[in-house]
Amino acid sequence: MARYRVAYAREGPHWVAQVEDPDISTYGRSLTAAKAHAREALATYLEVDRVEEQDLDEEVRLGDDLGRAIADLVAKRRAVERLEGEVTEQTRRFAVHLVQGGLSTRDAGEILGISHLRVAQVIEQERRAGTG
Repeated sequence: MARYRVAYAREGPHWVAQVEDPDISTYGRSLTAAKAHAREALATYLEVDRVEEQDLDEEVRLGDDLGRAIADLVAKRRAVERLEGEVTEQTRRFAVHLVQGGLSTRDAGEILGISHLRVAQVIEQERRAGTG
């Protein structure tokens, strides 16, 4: 399915959703409602059962300064989530390596800066998955 651009802006007590192409407007009392209504209106226009969120390029317009600050915050949050994933994977890998190398879960935890219980949990998950 093609991607559709939708802009949301606050107008009075409502959120207005504007689909750019095709030109469709709708609104909702909350941002969540406006998003749902935009998907429903677009699905009706396209004569499909539903339009998924991943089919939309959505933008919430809050004013230049606030919008930029929030976009920066969201970008930072995504970067942190990526980093958390990397740290989790490396911690798992090193915990398995240290314990398989003969260290106790307590020593491995001390070296990695996590609890020995977390190391034991990781080792058990690896055992169950058949990779450790």
